[in-house]
Amino acid sequence: HCKAGQTEKACRIFERMCGSKDVPDVDIYFTEQHDGERPNVVTYGALVDGFCKSHRVEEARKLLDAMSMEGCEPNEIVYDALIDGLCKVGKLEEAQEVKTEMSEHGFIATIYTYSSLIDRYFKMKRQDLVSKVLSKMLDSCKPNVVIYTEMIDGLCKVGKTDEAYKLMKVMEENGCQPN
Repeated sequence: HCKAGQTEKACRIFERMCGSKDVPDVDIYFTEQHDGERPNVVTYGALVDGFCKSHRVEEARKLLDAMSMEGCEPNEIVYDALIDGLCKVGKLEEAQEVKTEMSEHGFIATIYTYSSLIDRYFKMKRQDLVSKVLSKMLDSCKPNVVIYTEMIDGLCKVGKTDEAYKLMKVMEENGCQPN
């Protein structure tokens, strides 16, 4: 339901999983053998991602907090979904806070984390911050075609086509073929 943009329906199913019996229209999702199953990291993750894709990042953030309070620890996929959602609505300070929280819980930033930050910084025309993020990324992981393409696109959009061309050459030298 989250992928289909039906977050309200997903929320009702989630409520039922959490023990509420007064949730209309969700009985078809439950059988006697599955009744009473508690939400897990996948359930929470799907709902966090659904909220973020619907630009309801405040609800996604609250759900992440509730998830931890319920004893279900988020994984890097859940953190990445929230970071991406926050970046897409321009809440970079909050995205950085979630990235820090992610690190404090033992997860390293992924290509997806860096991609979200790089995309937003380019949209804000903050190439200085893009360079910092890229530098941090290179300490922990190798850029893929998506990261290189984002960087090349961003450089072109700020009028730095010579740098974009040089980056494309570096990309090819590093064995990553442009698409």
